[in-house]
Amino acid sequence: MQVLISDYIPDEHWPQLQQHVFSVKNIPTASFPDVAVGTNPGDSRNEEYARGLIGQPTPPVLLFGAAWIDGKHRVWAAKEAGSPSVPATDLAE
Repeated sequence: MQVLISDYIPDEHWPQLQQHVFSVKNIPTASFPDVAVGTNPGDSRNEEYARGLIGQPTPPVLLFGAAWIDGKHRVWAAKEAGSPSVPATDLAE
């Protein structure tokens, strides 16, 4: 998860966050809009990639308050599997 978070946190704040423990909560999958995977021209991860996530443990989805910033494929896979919730970390905490 630190790799995902480091994509969104400026380098100058990273030393402070290395010891921080982010909480992970289960968020209902119904809270997320339905998304299509493999439709973004800049994203090499396609539906085959997302199908490979179904039933697999995955890192938490990243949120910032009400904004969903990462985890489209994970949420899609959870919905396809019929999971009632998906693990998520809110970076705004």
